[in-house]
Amino acid sequence: MSKITKNIFANYLGVVITTALSFLVVPFYLKILGKDSFGLIGIASLIQGWVMLLNSGLAPVTGREAAKAYAIGNSWREAAIFFRTVDVFLISLSLIVFVIFYISRGWLSNVWIESSSLNSSTISLALCLLIAMTSIRLLTSITRGILANIDRQIWLNNNLIIFSLLRFAASIPLLYAYPGINYLFIWWLFVSLLEYFSIQYKTWSIIPVKVNFFIFDFLSIKKRWKMIVALASTSLIWVLITNTDKLILSTYLSLESYGFYSIATLLSSSIIILAQPIAQAFQPKMTSAFTHGGIENAEMILREATKWILYLIYPIVVILCLYPNQIIFVWTGDSDAMQQAGDFLIGYTIGNIFIALGSILYAFQVSIGIVRKHLQGNIILCVCYLPLIPFIVTKYGAIGISILWAIVNFIYFVLWNLHLLKKITKTLYPQWVLIETLLPLIMLFLIMTFVRYFFVLDGQYSRFILFLLLCLLTCVAFVINLLNMKFLKYRN
Repeated sequence: MSKITKNIFANYLGVVITTALSFLVVPFYLKILGKDSFGLIGIASLIQGWVMLLNSGLAPVTGREAAKAYAIGNSWREAAIFFRTVDVFLISLSLIVFVIFYISRGWLSNVWIESSSLNSSTISLALCLLIAMTSIRLLTSITRGILANIDRQIWLNNNLIIFSLLRFAASIPLLYAYPGINYLFIWWLFVSLLEYFSIQYKTWSIIPVKVNFFIFDFLSIKKRWKMIVALASTSLIWVLITNTDKLILSTYLSLESYGFYSIATLLSSSIIILAQPIAQAFQPKMTSAFTHGGIENAEMILREATKWILYLIYPIVVILCLYPNQIIFVWTGDSDAMQQAGDFLIGYTIGNIFIALGSILYAFQVSIGIVRKHLQGNIILCVCYLPLIPFIVTKYGAIGISILWAIVNFIYFVLWNLHLLKKITKTLYPQWVLIETLLPLIMLFLIMTFVRYFFVLDGQYSRFILFLLLCLLTCVAFVINLLNMKFLKYRN
């Protein structure tokens, strides 16, 4: 088994276990904490999306520097100084953000969040804990990117599994003893601190040079400023695109309704989560291929990464779209969640598969050092999408936003990426968009829609029987997808 295959499977093991744990605790959180408190967990995801903005701007740059130092072997000191500078910058910025949130916590708890069962002091403390926890996780994620690019992905995933068990599985007995939302957030903060120190220790035990922790070298930032600004700007726009709807809905919906909405967005986010290990495993390989063999070599690696998306994620997308209510009922056991969240799931799932495919293309652009086009595309998407959100929310609510999400991401994926590939690649235009990604998805969706007529899963089945039937249908989708790919001559 090749190293890249081992890394992909290690990444998938870490992501699957972490995702499974985060999904498995949802019914317990709903039961122990109540629907309003679960809505606060949805707010936690929203806050994390905004705070983690800097991760998308800095992590690709630190990862790229780590990959270059690891490949060349003689530029570790410069890279290490840059890593420490990023740490100091993020710690300082996190403290400023925390102070701002602390000062405005009372106003936020009274004006922003509507709750029928939680008092303002509980919500105020929760917001402060969330900011502290998310800031620490931001620091951890930057350092994780360094380890991922110096071929420590198996260790990283072992670490991820351990701390996911602590974060989620260990929280259940804690909540039975202390059933309060802020006890959960305090526990998450404690686990995040332990995780940060473990990642820091591992990283600096591997880097062959030692530098002062509090060093700040402005020149190291200035040298990479153009790429950092481009990536950070892209990330800011992307956070606006992916979180503005959630921010507006958090003021439009009650905490209980927002909790149901969060269930749908959490489940659909599994599509993007499943794509991350593929991009994470292939980006260093694309960088190396481009460094040593030029853009055509990097394009070959991009095609290889795309096949993994098609084989592993397409069947899951189709099942989520065809059986949304049944999946949510099996997951939560809550009939209210099934009725309300199921309506949102289809649109977000369709939109997210195009984001997942785009993430591979984004990794390719970072690897070859061209991110300007990605920024331009996101600006266009932002200008077209954001003005529609307030109108859609007030007229059609969350269901309208989910449909808009699917339509906008599909149009963007097709039109912008055709333009992009024509400009920056030699062998990918136009077949990567039309033939290699869209055609297999459309064919699988049509075939499984036909199969659905023979597998009508209605309310007569218990949760366990529904679970077994959904597993069977997922296996059928994987088999049909493999046959479909063979028919399309999409094999290694």
